Amino acid sequence: MCNKRQRRSLPKPPKTTIKKLIKAILNPRLCSYILFWIANVLLLTILLTGFMPIILVDMFQATRNSLIPVPFLLMALALTILPVVAMTIAIKILKNDPERIFTCGYGAELPIFILATVLGVSTLMCLMWQILDPRIDQCNRLITIC
Repeated sequence: MCNKRQRRSLPKPPKTTIKKLIKAILNPRLCSYILFWIANVLLLTILLTGFMPIILVDMFQATRNSLIPVPFLLMALALTILPVVAMTIAIKILKNDPERIFTCGYGAELPIFILATVLGVSTLMCLMWQILDPRIDQCNRLITIC
C-alpha cells in the first residue's frame, strides 16, 4: 500500500488534451459548417435520387395531361431548387464565413422550405377534397376555389 507521499508523486492524467479536444469538437464555427453541409447534402441526396427521377418526372407528365394543376409542379420545383440555390450561395459567396452559412441555412432556407412544404400540403389536401367530394359543385364558390 502506498503512503501519502507516494500518492502525491503519481502523475495525473493530462486534462488539457481532453479540454482541447472538447473545445475543438464544440467549436461554433465547425458546428456551423457541419450542420449546414450535412443537412443540405442529405436533403439534396434525397431529392436527386428519389424525388426528382421518380416523382418530379411523373408530375411533369401529369401537368402536361392536365391531371394536376400547374402550381403543384411549380411548388415541387421550388422545393427541389431551394437546397441547390442555398448550397451554391454557400460555396460561391459565403465560403469563409460559417456564421453566415449557418444563417443562410437555418435562418432563410429552412423557414422558406417549411413554409413551401406546409403550403404544398394544404393545397394537396384541397385538391384531394375536390377530387373526393361528389357534391363539390353545389358548395359555395369560395370553398371550391381553394
